[in-house]
Parts: sequence; C-alpha cells; structure tokens
Amino acid sequence: ALYTNILATSTLLARNRALQGEGGCAYLSGTSSLSLAKVDLRSCSAGTHGGGISMRGESTLSFADDVAICDCTTEGMGGGVLAAGESVKVNADTDMRVLVEKNRARQGGGICCMSRIAFEGQSNSVIVANEASEDGGGIFAFSSYAELVVGSDHQLVLQGNIAARDGGGICLKQGAQLSVQIPQCSSSCANEMRGDGQCDHG
Repeated sequence: ALYTNILATSTLLARNRALQGEGGCAYLSGTSSLSLAKVDLRSCSAGTHGGGISMRGESTLSFADDVAICDCTTEGMGGGVLAAGESVKVNADTDMRVLVEKNRARQGGGICCMSRIAFEGQSNSVIVANEASEDGGGIFAFSSYAELVVGSDHQLVLQGNIAARDGGGICLKQGAQLSVQIPQCSSSCANEMRGDGQCDHG
C-alpha cells in the first residue's frame, strides 16, 4: 500500500473547494498521514463531507502546534473535519491551541467523528460558534468505532455551538463514547495542603 506522510507548518490554506467530493482543503485515505503545526485553514468547502479536512481508511491526522480551522462548510458531515480514518491526535509538549470556529455542516458543524480522536497534552482545544443543520453543533460522533478521549492535562472548550436538532455542543449516537480523564493529585499533595487527605484541586 502507498504511504504518504505530509507535514504542513507555518502555512495558510484558504478558499479551497472540493465541489462534488470530500475534503475542501485536504482528503486523506489509505494509510496517509497529515501533521499540522502553526497552520491557518479557513474558508474551504466540500460538496459532500469534510469542509476543511476529510479522513478515510487508515489515515491519521495530528496537530503538533497551533492550528485554526475556521469558516469551512459542507452539505454533509464535518464542517471543519470529518474524522473517519484511523485516528486524530491533538498533542504537544508545550502550550498550544487548536481552534475550530464558525464551521457549518448538516451533522457535526465543527467535527464529525467516526473513529478515535484524542485530546492530549498540556494544550487547549476550543470548538466555538459552529453550526449543524441537524445534529452536533460542535461535535457529532456516531458508531461504535467513535471514541472521544480528553486527557487529564488537556482543556476542551465547547462554546456557542448550535444544532437545529440534537446536541448543540456535542451529540453522541449509535454507541459513540466520550471519556474524560480527571486530574488526580497524590495523597502527599493533599496531606501537605490540608492535612486531611482531600484533594484541593477537585
């Protein structure tokens, strides 16, 4: 199988269109891999799914530094991103922000998830002001393969998203799962802070 590995950094990707297909800016299939760092992706559109990015097959997408996906549209699923490949990973060793803003779709105005998305590392993912004409204004996840994982050090913000039907912020259907890992303090930390063994950060 053909393996394609692309790194895009310090790049503006704007006003790209897939008129009758998927992935207004980028379409990944097979075992393709795309890594984005300091990328501004905006005002892209797709006729079917994935206004900004569409993933299929065993493809992977990673965000290694600040990324903005804004003002992208599609008639189908995933205004910003359709994640139907192997996985999407948001992870960085230092503070970073992934912004998914003002995207529009029928389902999953910001993101449509049909696989695994991991929000990890000491960074922020802000999903704001996205719109769905049906379900999942911010995020729409469906099928038993859909898994959203939010790490204990990661801050996921969903704000001001709108759905005409179900789940303005997030909509989970058909066995989709959301897992949020709660930060844990050691017993020594709590004892030092209060002396009663209770965590002060909860």
